[in-house]
Amino acid sequence: MKNFEFQKVDKNKIIPLYYQVSQILEEMITKGGIKPGEKLPPEEILADQFEVSRPTINKAMSLLVTKSLVLQERGKGTFVRAKEVKLTLMQELASFGEAFKRENIRFHTEVLALRKEEAQK
Repeated sequence: MKNFEFQKVDKNKIIPLYYQVSQILEEMITKGGIKPGEKLPPEEILADQFEVSRPTINKAMSLLVTKSLVLQERGKGTFVRAKEVKLTLMQELASFGEAFKRENIRFHTEVLALRKEEAQK
C-alpha cells in the first residue's frame, strides 16, 4: 500500500474534524494525489495520521462515499472511485464526446459499420 502525506486538521477551528478530514481527502482525490483505484489506508492508520478518533475517520469516509468519491468493500478496504461522467437529461443537450471532453476524459471514436439504407415511408 502506498504511503500518503496528509495535512493535519486544525482542532481549534469551528469546522467539525470529520468534515476537515473529508475535505483534505477530497482535495487529494480531485487533484490526483490519490488516484482512481488506489486503496486508502485502514481507518486506524488514518486516525493516527490525522490525530483524530476512528469514529471521526468513519464519519469522514461516509461523507466521501455519499459524494461517490470512494467505494468501501467489506473485507477489502476503501478505494478511490473512477471519475464518473454525469449526463444531465433535459437540462443540457450534449453528446457523449462533449461530456467526456468537459470532464477531461480521454476517448476515441471507432466506426464499426457503415451502410446506406432507404428511409421507411
